[in-house]
Amino acid sequence: VMTLVAFLPLLLSLSKHVPDLPFLGAVPYSLFWLALTWSIFGTVLLAVVGVKLPGIAFRNQRVEAAYRKELVYGEDDESRATPPTVSDLFSNVRRNYFRMYFHYLYFNMVRSIYNQADSVFVYFFLV
Repeated sequence: VMTLVAFLPLLLSLSKHVPDLPFLGAVPYSLFWLALTWSIFGTVLLAVVGVKLPGIAFRNQRVEAAYRKELVYGEDDESRATPPTVSDLFSNVRRNYFRMYFHYLYFNMVRSIYNQADSVFVYFFLV
C-alpha cells in the first residue's frame, strides 16, 4: 500500500503520455486507475482466498496447547497422559497441520499466480 501511495503521483504525471488504452479506449489518468484497480483487486482476492488462515492458525495453537498441557500434567500425575490419550492428541495436532498446509498451499498458489500476472499486467494494457 505504501509503495502504491508513493508512486501514485508519478503515475498521474506519466498518464498524460498514455491517452488511450488498447482494450479500454480513452481513460483520463489511465496508469493511475490501472494501478489502483489492480492493487484493490489483488488485495480483495488475497483477502478472500486467505480468509480461513487466521482461524486455522488459532485452532492450531489450541490443539498444540492441549497436547502440551496433557504432557505437562502427565509429568506430575501418572494417571494422566496415557498412551491412548497422547496418541489421540498427537493425531489431532498432525491432522491440524495437514489442514493448515493444504490451506497455505492454495493461498500461496493464488499469491504466486497474482504476482506473475502482476509482472505482465501493464504490458497487456500498454501494447
